[in-house]
Amino acid sequence: MLAAVGAAASPLGIAVHLPDEPQLDLAADLGVDWIRIDFIWAFVEPEQDVFDWARYDQLIAESRERNLRIFATISGTPDWATSGAEGPGVPDDSADWWDICYRAAARYRGWVEAWGMWNEPNLDRFWEGTLVDYRVQILKRGADAVHAADPHALVAGPELAHLNSANWEGWMRSCVGGAFEELDVVTHHVYPSGVGAGDVTRKLEEGGSYPWDPPSVRKVLRDLGWFGRPFWLSETGVETDTGGAYAQAVFYEDLLMEWFPPDGDAKWIDRLFFYQLLDDPRFPDITFGIAGPPPGLEPKLAFEYYGDFIREAVVEDARVLSWDTESVVEPGQWNRAVVRVVNEGTTTWRADDGLSVSVVGLPEDWEIEGGMAALGGDVAPGSIEDVALDLRPPSVGWGFPNLRYDITVRMARGDGRGLGSPLRAGVVSGWHSLPVFVRHPVTSVVDPGGESVFRVVVDGAGDLELSWFHNGKAVTDGDRFSGTQTAALTVHEADAADTGEYWCRVESSAGWVLSNLAELVLTGQGRGGPRESDGRTPDPWEPMPSFESFFADAAARREEAERLELELGNRD
Repeated sequence: MLAAVGAAASPLGIAVHLPDEPQLDLAADLGVDWIRIDFIWAFVEPEQDVFDWARYDQLIAESRERNLRIFATISGTPDWATSGAEGPGVPDDSADWWDICYRAAARYRGWVEAWGMWNEPNLDRFWEGTLVDYRVQILKRGADAVHAADPHALVAGPELAHLNSANWEGWMRSCVGGAFEELDVVTHHVYPSGVGAGDVTRKLEEGGSYPWDPPSVRKVLRDLGWFGRPFWLSETGVETDTGGAYAQAVFYEDLLMEWFPPDGDAKWIDRLFFYQLLDDPRFPDITFGIAGPPPGLEPKLAFEYYGDFIREAVVEDARVLSWDTESVVEPGQWNRAVVRVVNEGTTTWRADDGLSVSVVGLPEDWEIEGGMAALGGDVAPGSIEDVALDLRPPSVGWGFPNLRYDITVRMARGDGRGLGSPLRAGVVSGWHSLPVFVRHPVTSVVDPGGESVFRVVVDGAGDLELSWFHNGKAVTDGDRFSGTQTAALTVHEADAADTGEYWCRVESSAGWVLSNLAELVLTGQGRGGPRESDGRTPDPWEPMPSFESFFADAAARREEAERLELELGNRD
């Protein structure tokens, strides 16, 4: 990751769905740093445990070649996984959803920086289930799976459509409040009622003008205690056909000048994704694109303006790369933590700028000192800096058990506004040393039907409890596994379903630690998942799938099935 740090980044992005190489070239020419892609579950896993990653492998590799950072939204239930409709149907077994989220985040670890949990679930077109179904089965379980597979990836949601008719406020309060600890970024989709950017700002900042109108997004976030944490406006835009190419360009200009003005004094939207890069020839009535449909990809006026704005903008942006402290920090004592940050903006950081490192998740009785004021000199764009923080947990008695806190570490401006991408980390306070892995498990390559053994050696005081995980799920003794609570896990008669990642968790009275990852690989097969296909990738000249086309096709298939069922019933 450190080697990839270079030119200054921008908080601006564009929705691209599933682009081919010419479309990625167009996004790179536009100058955005971030793209939002559609990650369609049904497309990747058309049959249970049969995976086709080829198109996403190619897309993500080609995006990284162009230095495009990736925000991928997962959505779209396969037919085999639901009793409802393919696409918006609720998964019959939430373990299937957990599995695809884990596999995707593990496969693209370090490549996809943020994962969105479904697309606009408060619209029936995209989600047939209830709010509770979404919050519990999709948002919380998906977040847990992503964090298990890639601890540094951001989980974003709930990706709601800002429509009063779809109860966006109720959904946001329930989802953000009910999944507060699992979320890293709150994402939201806000479009103007007409073509004016001021209407988007009003919905975000002011809300309705009447007492019975829903409040602003800002008010809801403040009520939930989220305001100041990462918030991305992950969809907004206007159609060319609504007011013409000039009106679309003015919308872009006004919204960018309002939220990311030339002086760099941006407001509280941390990242902005316009919808969308180009028009889709399959949907000629939808003209949100800032470029025409393929093969011409003719840029519109808004494309030219957006590109010029990105190239000329003053940007404050940052990313926290790592958090390093003692495995256990002593109560009542000052303990040193080192936070590694990179300046991803276009401005130089100086000690008197008021920048700081913000730590969220520690109790109020912890003391924190130090931060950016201790900088030895200026931090130029693209430079990496180690920032020292001193932490003092409250004093407790010697017999007090260790306590672990999951925290979020982020840069902040002098006015307190968060800056750039956060990092999830953990800190343990107590007197007792955590267990230590003297030996970690190593990758095992075996013949199909063979036996594989993963071993660890652990040093630690007191009673140690060991447990093993396969692809993020705890395993138990049975026909497939034995020794699941010992230092040696045996996998019996290994087959494709047993491939993937294994690790051990050791817990004591001091807390818990995880081993390094190890893989089980079958001879003659590649890594990364069971029974992957290498021949399913469609003709590259065919239109790429997208949420619009997939969900539209799924609805059409359902309507046709209902029509045929009705006809057969009438014949009977």
